[in-house]
Amino acid sequence: LVEEECYPWTGMNDKCKLRKRTDFKAAGCRPPANPLRKELYKVGPAYRLGNETDVMQEILTSGPVQ
Repeated sequence: LVEEECYPWTGMNDKCKLRKRTDFKAAGCRPPANPLRKELYKVGPAYRLGNETDVMQEILTSGPVQ
């Protein structure tokens, strides 16, 4: 995940401009405030969960949900 100033949101469904397996410096981004975090992370597309049980299972297996 990068900050808005590094990769601004355009509202369009464009391809990612950041190469896979790169770091903040190679991507031209400002390093994060946490000096231990050096890698970029990818976020998958959002998806709908059917009910409360599905939400609980998702939290158990994958962590926080939106």
